[in-house]
Amino acid sequence: MLSISLLVGLLPQVLSKQIPNSSDPRGDSIQVVELLDRSKAELSKDYKKGIELAKEAKLLAEQGTDQGLIMQSTLNLGTLYFNLGLYDKATDFFTEILQTATKNQDDEWMGKGYYQLGVIRLVMEDYELAKNHFVKAKKFFLKKHKSFDQISLNIKLGFHNNFGVVYLGLGELELAKSEIEAGIALLDEREEFIIVSTQLFNNLGDVYFKLGDSAAAFESYFKAKDQLRLMDQAQLEAMVNISLGKIFMAQGDLEEALIYFHEGFVLANSFQGYSHLKHISTNLSELYEQLDQRDSAFTYLQLSKAYQDSLNLKKTTEKVLQEEMLIAFSEEKSQLKRFYDRNKAVFYVVIMFLIAALLIGMNRVILIKKNLKHVESKKDNLQNLAVQVQHENTELKLEVEQTKKDMTLKAMQAIQKEGTLKQLAETLTKSNHSGKPVHQQELERLLDELKIDQSGNALSDFELRFGSLYVGFFEKLMEEFPNLSLNDRRLSAFLKLQLTTKEIAAITGQSIRAVELGRIRLRKKIALTNSNKSLNEFFLDY
Repeated sequence: MLSISLLVGLLPQVLSKQIPNSSDPRGDSIQVVELLDRSKAELSKDYKKGIELAKEAKLLAEQGTDQGLIMQSTLNLGTLYFNLGLYDKATDFFTEILQTATKNQDDEWMGKGYYQLGVIRLVMEDYELAKNHFVKAKKFFLKKHKSFDQISLNIKLGFHNNFGVVYLGLGELELAKSEIEAGIALLDEREEFIIVSTQLFNNLGDVYFKLGDSAAAFESYFKAKDQLRLMDQAQLEAMVNISLGKIFMAQGDLEEALIYFHEGFVLANSFQGYSHLKHISTNLSELYEQLDQRDSAFTYLQLSKAYQDSLNLKKTTEKVLQEEMLIAFSEEKSQLKRFYDRNKAVFYVVIMFLIAALLIGMNRVILIKKNLKHVESKKDNLQNLAVQVQHENTELKLEVEQTKKDMTLKAMQAIQKEGTLKQLAETLTKSNHSGKPVHQQELERLLDELKIDQSGNALSDFELRFGSLYVGFFEKLMEEFPNLSLNDRRLSAFLKLQLTTKEIAAITGQSIRAVELGRIRLRKKIALTNSNKSLNEFFLDY
């Protein structure tokens, strides 16, 4: 598993430096920029207020006409959620950027959208898919700027950094080292590069650590730490502390490692960095196990699993609150147990000498038992909270089902639009046959354009919406069955949604017989002809 020092080196701030100018005479764009600046300033002190300011900036931007400012405020809000470890919410905003850019055919923002999705995949340690997203992002930036040299330095540094992390995650250490060193070679002394330079040096240290060169790793880590001398950046400082903790632990200096891990934990907790906290808890569990402090090791192991569940299942912050309450309960119980053991030994010594000390010891035991009952009461409250969280999870599943229905409706609307274009094409054809000869060439040109436009837009929009819900479905389908047509893919998506033949016919405007024939052809193409498994069963588990 990749270390946290690599993961947090991917913060997408390198793409959010430039705020586009607006010609809005009302000055709304200036207010949006001010709100974005205030949001970033508040994040380290009060992340909830920072989020609210970012939302306000996005709402104000959407009331104007500056599309660049709207996209920038959306990117900023997604970035804030990303930094908090709320990757499901961040993905929503990054997907919104990609969808809007696709609609507007904006190569610059297409590149940024794929870049951000690559960052999300990198944090989830899906390195192959992250690499694919970064390759797509680079392609769109090159399409916009013609050559890599014309791309802004911030974005180039981001690509070198993140491709380096990808290759490190894939075990291609020399490629990782080459990418990161190429980024470091582009650095200069400007303050705006402090964040990315810290990430680059820290990630280079991780590469050397993997290569077994501890001296070079230490040198890179302390260079990363030195970058932060002019900037108060808790996220990056936590990142470097964790890296140093890991290398000290690997060399057997457990006390020094413990200092850095605890400093990193405090910093990560200050900005609710759940991805950081997950990795720190894992390392602390291993360290306490080596120190033979099994209570602490178990406590941090449980906390690590809780943060891992939160990241993988994309639960809300209430889930994290439950986990924090659980660790607080465990620590309090552990402290009470140590207190009880310490005073129990004193009790046995005192009873040998003074009868009066027995009464004092008994009073202390009674007090401890009362405290234990209080702790048990807290445990009951936690169990009730767990039931509430389970209920909320059920509601989330219902929301997912509603999302599926909404996506089907969008597909129906898109296909109806396609039908309208077909009718328009037929009308123009009739007009062409009965019209004046002088308009013959113009009508033929218009007909050709309509036929081209109507061929793929509906399916493309449907696939984009469907793909955001079932990530990788179409890619996997086309990899295994490359001979599937566009209609086969659309039918496969409807079957993944568990729609019946009648429902598919109603959505697509086809006859039930036509849909049945399509299903027969699809069974043959995916080699289910001689299988007892139905198409719905096949795609339910696909």
